[in-house]
Amino acid sequence: MFALVDGEIYRYEEFRGEVYLLTFDYNKACDGFEPSKHGSFKKNVTLSDSTITDVYRLKYYVEYTDSYIKDTKEWYIYEDNRSDRPYSIDKDEICLNVFGSCDEGGWKSLGREDSYKIISLSDCSAFFVDYIYEKREGEIFDKQITQRCAVSKEEFVRLVKLSRYNAV
Repeated sequence: MFALVDGEIYRYEEFRGEVYLLTFDYNKACDGFEPSKHGSFKKNVTLSDSTITDVYRLKYYVEYTDSYIKDTKEWYIYEDNRSDRPYSIDKDEICLNVFGSCDEGGWKSLGREDSYKIISLSDCSAFFVDYIYEKREGEIFDKQITQRCAVSKEEFVRLVKLSRYNAV
């Protein structure tokens, strides 16, 4: 998850009853941050902290028309979708996954329950990001609020890279 504090994005983590902000950027590690594991800086907070304006997570989707699996137009994307070969958004590649075994139309089976296809971002007709808010503009929600945004390919890539563990 992410938190917006004074216009800066931090990783927002909840673990074993602790809630904290995390960053790998020394310049963002100001008041109350302490060195933590793996070169990060950590600060204990609460969701109601008034300096935190937004708390959200991101989900990524592309619109893609497949020549073999015709009933799905919108695909969930994450950098660790299952495949048996490396792929990278840095190389304009994303991975699609489906339930079931499929070895046709460019799809590769990973067994009975999972298949994948690696495609180019340029094969996609649209890019979307869902912002799933727990807190927005200072207001804490009882139920998460989802806002879908259509984004450019470049913004999509930037936001997917933001989800990398040490990107914030």
